[in-house]
Amino acid sequence: MSANERPVFCMLYNIVLEIKRKLYTYKHFTDKKQTTEAP
Repeated sequence: MSANERPVFCMLYNIVLEIKRKLYTYKHFTDKKQTTEAP
């Protein structure tokens, strides 16, 4: 991997991590909401 490709790779990796974190928290939030709404 060349030196100028490294920052781009790190940036993409951070974006993927951020998306994963958002999806995880969103799923967790919706799961919690469904359980609280259940009678």
